[in-house]
Amino acid sequence: NRCDRSETVLENETISCFTVGGEKRLCLPQILTTVLREFSLQQINNVCDELQIFCSRCTHDQLEVLKETAVIPASAPSCGLITKTDAERLCAALLYANPPKAFISANAVMKQLFTFKVYHECFGKCIGLYVPTLYSNPFAT
Repeated sequence: NRCDRSETVLENETISCFTVGGEKRLCLPQILTTVLREFSLQQINNVCDELQIFCSRCTHDQLEVLKETAVIPASAPSCGLITKTDAERLCAALLYANPPKAFISANAVMKQLFTFKVYHECFGKCIGLYVPTLYSNPFAT
């Protein structure tokens, strides 16, 4: 049912969502007040424009479900929904525009390494940091 609210994890935050056409559509206001709270609406809108991310409005029934479960205020006139894939793209662009850097010492010289965050929702919900340069051969561990 398109009005059955469920939850998913985005950047270690639990976000309410609905499954529409087999695709999770996340509550945009909840993302803005949790995952992207450090960014202005202007910054978020600019990235949405750059990435051609478009948000839809939830249906009246979905809006009522979000209000009844206190996900959004009872006075909210509408609520945007964003696909999980687009939410991940948006968050990646804003949160990791300058990827985190790791430093190791090799021969007493500090080398700056490119890294990026990885996680897997399906199998064990593992998270970690991937450092491509540490994988120098197929058997590197």
